[in-house]
Amino acid sequence: KVIIKFLLENAPDYVFEEFDGATYRPDGSKIGYDGNGAFYLGGHRPCFDNPKVMEHAIKFVRKTVERYRDNEDILFWNIWNEPRIHSGECACKHSLKSYREYLKNRFGTVEELNKFAGKAWDSFESVQAPTSYRTYLDMFLWRQWSHVTLNSWLRQIYAAVKAEDASRPVM
Repeated sequence: KVIIKFLLENAPDYVFEEFDGATYRPDGSKIGYDGNGAFYLGGHRPCFDNPKVMEHAIKFVRKTVERYRDNEDILFWNIWNEPRIHSGECACKHSLKSYREYLKNRFGTVEELNKFAGKAWDSFESVQAPTSYRTYLDMFLWRQWSHVTLNSWLRQIYAAVKAEDASRPVM
């Protein structure tokens, strides 16, 4: 019997090169990618906040399920190996946009965010990714967003699998 595990957090090189799938630090520097013993394909940890990266991840998942769904030896689909907070490790323009949208949805107005956080941001667009020099509250909000984002990624991949094979379990 077989369990198919997609291991999306290990993308081929073209994801980083053609779709600018790399993750970025809050200072704007690119986090390098390479494989290692446990992460054996292309690069490690592309940014799934990048719409092109997620689009191609979903396409890969759907094509894989479509190809193998009729194989009776498949026990289930494993959509993500050890889900971790990868989004919290990226501060690219896509991640910042997602973070700011999260804050807008959570607080409604920048004034309410400022009241909660004891800050004086003039707009959601002025909110930046936290660094080690910011407050615990900045990191707390960033990590909350990271959990929401990771959940969104898992739901999208789950939906892609179920769209092609509604009968098998998904882990």
